[in-house]
Amino acid sequence: MKKYIFTILLLVLSIQCVTAVNVILENGTVLAGETTTLILSMNEAPLGFAGYSVNVSVDSEYIQISDVEFPDWALMTDAIGLEEGAEVRLKAVDLGHAVEAGATDIELARITFSGIENGSSLIQFSNEIFSDDSDNDINPVFPEPVIVVCSSGNESGLINVILEEGSVSVGETTTLLLSMDKAPLGFAGYFVNVSVDLEYVRITDVEYPDWALMTDTIGLEEGAEVRLKTVDLGHAVESGATDIELARITFTGIKNGSSQVQFSNEIFSDDSDNDINPVFPEPVIVVCSLGNTSAVVSTTSAEVATPDNTAEITLTLNQVPDGFSGYNVYLNIGNASVAEVTSVSYPPWALMNDVSSLPATENVLLKAADLSNEVQAGATDIELATITVRGLYPGTTGFVFTSPNFDDESGSNMDVSFISGSFTVTRFAPLAITGIDPAEESNKGPVNITIRGSGFLQGATVILRNANFTNISGYDLSYTSGSEIISGFNLTKAETGNWSVIVTNINGESVTDENGFWISSSIIPIEGQEDTPNDLNGDGLYEDLNGNSQLDYADVNMFFEKLDWIIANGAVWGFDFNSDGTLEFIDIIALYEMI
Repeated sequence: MKKYIFTILLLVLSIQCVTAVNVILENGTVLAGETTTLILSMNEAPLGFAGYSVNVSVDSEYIQISDVEFPDWALMTDAIGLEEGAEVRLKAVDLGHAVEAGATDIELARITFSGIENGSSLIQFSNEIFSDDSDNDINPVFPEPVIVVCSSGNESGLINVILEEGSVSVGETTTLLLSMDKAPLGFAGYFVNVSVDLEYVRITDVEYPDWALMTDTIGLEEGAEVRLKTVDLGHAVESGATDIELARITFTGIKNGSSQVQFSNEIFSDDSDNDINPVFPEPVIVVCSLGNTSAVVSTTSAEVATPDNTAEITLTLNQVPDGFSGYNVYLNIGNASVAEVTSVSYPPWALMNDVSSLPATENVLLKAADLSNEVQAGATDIELATITVRGLYPGTTGFVFTSPNFDDESGSNMDVSFISGSFTVTRFAPLAITGIDPAEESNKGPVNITIRGSGFLQGATVILRNANFTNISGYDLSYTSGSEIISGFNLTKAETGNWSVIVTNINGESVTDENGFWISSSIIPIEGQEDTPNDLNGDGLYEDLNGNSQLDYADVNMFFEKLDWIIANGAVWGFDFNSDGTLEFIDIIALYEMI
């Protein structure tokens, strides 16, 4: 009796060992619009393994579960909820007892994740059923890996380096913060050049943050072009960090005027040794004379959530001690990939005004005259123009003004400096296709198709895809907006059936409307006939016009009688027997000679 009790105690101890089983998932990263497959495995099965049912969930804003593959031992499997990709229940049963007692490193599933948008998602697990071959419950320890989704091509194009705007008096200093908005894969360090126009301002000091254990500043003695170098030796800037301070740069005012701060990237890299190509700002440091008696033109800043949204920027002149008669100046978008000017409006005092052709990103002419002398000497905060800016691509840009001509009341030229605001597009709209018009066309020739949805970028491409045939590429694509594009397709002789419509943005992100377009045959029964013409020898030409499955003189007669009807109904390609792209009597002769 005591021996029997001792045996039970040993069994209990064995069962308790099962609860220490760890389920392991490799960490990984995935590009937006691409996939990565990770292995879910169990480190040991002391009493064998009967099967499992487990829920896996992700933040579907950044990533989706797009596929699941089960190992050979799993003879009965299911993946529930895979269509939505946010929460999937995995079920597998070892019907053949392939996973024996004592097995180790047991593969459970290979899970494929698709990147949706730049960011990161924690993978969450909840256990429904885990049991061994003795029908004992297993309580495994699940991992919490993070899948980091980077911008397409891992160029980190959505990472913005930000410099605060500022102004400084002659002989005085201002210190501005240079920072980076995010580090999806951590940050190893940077090597970047910063330059200014030494006539108006110079760089006099640089301070680095605490994480930068190794630093260097080259060229500070001259102050015109300074090379900043830092390395994060201690890995203090971890994956997913935001608002990372890079440096504090001190500028000293030299002469009344303005200087744009220019950046050139030498090295920017993350903790995985991937190159980062950040979007740098183009701020303007304005140097004012003592007493601030100079005329300064400034622009407001604006931010939109996604490309194709618009916001208004106001251009304002701070003061006109000697009155004001008018101005003209050219406005340029500092980073032309981020935004474009779509319209300009002028205040009531600008009775005579002009603007160059829009939309545009450079050399936008702003021109206005105060014909009625409404802007008097001593006026302040004079509105010059309201500029509507549309976002094109996530990032931040400033505004650059060239060839200014500002006149006071007497017609004398005013000495004017500029302060640029910023325009920011924070993120992409989700890329999606919501409609295709028309959704069906015949293979008679070229057609235009309108694709509606969201997240389309200028430079996007469109193809039609059928796995059994060669892709059909779109041409003469017209970008109407982020929610509509129009593309031409040559459907001449295209294979009939369902075709998927695929839109691919310039950053590599793509979206597919599976079987969203139907290509029908332009070869239909000829007027007065019930049967469809036949291609008797597979050469793509329809010799049997009356559909009786043979070539005879009746086909030649019908071709002659119905030539105009065939041309009008778009089936030229099917009856062009001399291959010159048109239907003529020579094609009738060619058909006759085939008999």
